[in-house]
Amino acid sequence: MTAVDTRGFSSDPSGLPYANVWGDPIFGLAQSLPDSLISVNPPLAQLKQNFPNPFSPRTEIEFNLRDRVHVSLVIYNILGREVARLIDDVKETGYHRAVWDATDQPSGVYFYTLKVQGITRTRYMSLVR
Repeated sequence: MTAVDTRGFSSDPSGLPYANVWGDPIFGLAQSLPDSLISVNPPLAQLKQNFPNPFSPRTEIEFNLRDRVHVSLVIYNILGREVARLIDDVKETGYHRAVWDATDQPSGVYFYTLKVQGITRTRYMSLVR
């Protein structure tokens, strides 16, 4: 049986501690554990909240990639219609940023979707004029 506490630590049946350090706020504590006890398995893609939000008329969208993969970053309006395709290309491992200029779009809520190898991440943003 495995027990998990509120900080994300768990123990396996042998009683040894286990920590997932990707995004863990107590990373310093996990660093003191032997490497054999730490799982460092970051997600394939992380999509961050756009900034600024709400915005007018430009906003930045950031994401991180674990591997070199094909990426699609698309903006949809509240009706689900595609209004912009910011990225549709192979991107390298690491941090990436895209800028959306919504000068020709009306105020409202929009969704942006990052698709990577069958995984989809979606967030929303508000355009205010």
